[in-house]
Amino acid sequence: MRELMYSAFDGARNPEWSPVCETWADLRWHLLSAPVMPEGTDKLALPAWSPAIFSGERRSKAAAISLDLLVLDYDDGTPIADAVARWRRWCGLLHTSWSHTPEVPKFRVVLPLREPIAAQHWDRAWRWASRWSGQGIDPKCKDPSRIYFSSAIPAARVDDYYATSWGYERPWLRIPWEHMPEAVARPAAPYRPAPGDYSREQGDGARARLLRFPDKRLGLGRAVGGRTRGNRVVGVACPGCARRSVWWLIEPERKFSAECNHKNSCGWTGPLVEVAHVS
Repeated sequence: MRELMYSAFDGARNPEWSPVCETWADLRWHLLSAPVMPEGTDKLALPAWSPAIFSGERRSKAAAISLDLLVLDYDDGTPIADAVARWRRWCGLLHTSWSHTPEVPKFRVVLPLREPIAAQHWDRAWRWASRWSGQGIDPKCKDPSRIYFSSAIPAARVDDYYATSWGYERPWLRIPWEHMPEAVARPAAPYRPAPGDYSREQGDGARARLLRFPDKRLGLGRAVGGRTRGNRVVGVACPGCARRSVWWLIEPERKFSAECNHKNSCGWTGPLVEVAHVS
């Protein structure tokens, strides 16, 4: 079998990646060798990895090139045995995740791919995987640039950890992505904030929740004179220093706030509702 390429990260906060190329046997050992972490360990400080490789030095959805592995997170209560039964016709592994408990099972399935899939086709590959899984997988995994924490065990839940691998002699998965239809993009309605829409204190909480959606985040950026650069809105007036130096992510994973590029002289960071108040 061929060697597999993936990206390693020094924690989830660091977007700079390092390429790794190794056999499935070595990767399986790395993914299943879960250290016990002491009480108080910050999950975000754990080593992270991505099944994609990237162009340039930093991870982003636009920079993803291809993927050698299918990675699926289950956090909807699917029993572990059901997921293993679903995927065991191909070579793979499973390990529980940081927040897993016997009452609420949360775990990850990883399968090596017989051939790499270009990032531009990943949406179709993931939709096939979602159908095969019975719609039980976390939809955030459809992002080809998504990162995953290395397996680790909280000290208080050592007895809850579970890991297994299967089918070393079985074929590697080939996803028939080319047989999946292209997703039909729905045109987004133009975003036009009403006069005073973001000037009233009443309703800011609802607006803040609305601004967690990518189309609304992009629409606000256009409405306040921002520009798009990849997955970012940039060039928006800062509530702190009034310079057009604020940016935010259009499709956020964990970072929903906006921030000013002038960290030393301004350092403002805050919710998008505050940007709308100023603009």
